[in-house]
Amino acid sequence: MKKSISPAFWKSKSTWIARGLLAIWMVVSILVRRLSPAELEAALDGSPYRCPLKWWTGFKCAFCGMTHSWMAMFRGELAVAQRENLFGPALWFFALFVLLVLSMGRRMPRVFTHPRLIMLMVIVLTAYAVIRNLQHGLSSSP
Repeated sequence: MKKSISPAFWKSKSTWIARGLLAIWMVVSILVRRLSPAELEAALDGSPYRCPLKWWTGFKCAFCGMTHSWMAMFRGELAVAQRENLFGPALWFFALFVLLVLSMGRRMPRVFTHPRLIMLMVIVLTAYAVIRNLQHGLSSSP
């Protein structure tokens, strides 16, 4: 017996927003593949948007390099993406998973919104930022 999709599924605003974002995701992945890495670097480095933490303190936050990492993921360069930001590829795949789930009209599994998981991610990202800055400080000292 075949299940039919309810009419509410087709009318859901969040489903259509997720589908639109998924379409944008695919278009960006096609466009980024057409740019050479040098052209992409020039476009990203010339951006007026900077990390406020790095601008105020000189320290990198846990998300510094995320844009470069995601652009490398769109080009299919996993090693470059991990070098730019260790968590870039994982967050890229998670964002793609979220868009796919929401575009099908489903809800996210509760495990992703569990407070302990969120606290663990905050601790891991904070530790990554601290270790990243310590390594940068040690490698730049004379």
